[in-house]
Amino acid sequence: MSKTILYVDDEPWFVDALHEALHNEGYSLLKAENGAKAIKLLKDSIASGIIPDLIILDVIMPEGESENSNLKGNDGGRRTGVRVYEAIRKHLNLTIPIIFVTVVDDPMMERTVKQSERSLGIDTISVLVKPVLPTELIQAVDRILNSSTKRK
Repeated sequence: MSKTILYVDDEPWFVDALHEALHNEGYSLLKAENGAKAIKLLKDSIASGIIPDLIILDVIMPEGESENSNLKGNDGGRRTGVRVYEAIRKHLNLTIPIIFVTVVDDPMMERTVKQSERSLGIDTISVLVKPVLPTELIQAVDRILNSSTKRK
């Protein structure tokens, strides 16, 4: 059975460019273009019992229309991905591995997220800086999914 990846990014051309590479590696891909749609998709996934194996999450993107006040920020979307991450961990109680993709190399954000993950006992998190080459993304996906499969 193929692994399913939720790709959350507001730049469809970027997702589409990597979709084929991931599909060729045997992965199924779900897409959401903002934080609110990602949270809704995950809630629906929980209800159906079919939860993605991995999330690829853009850091800078629109929040989207949502009743979830946790996604609202006054930073113009510069940390929406981090707020989505927090909602996934704290409100949905999911420990799905996450790969962050961002155009801004932000060591402080990376450090904060990794510390939070360690406190939850999760060590399958990565931060990739755009532009991400398909081979770079596939290596990160394979490493994380193989690591999480070994722990199960």
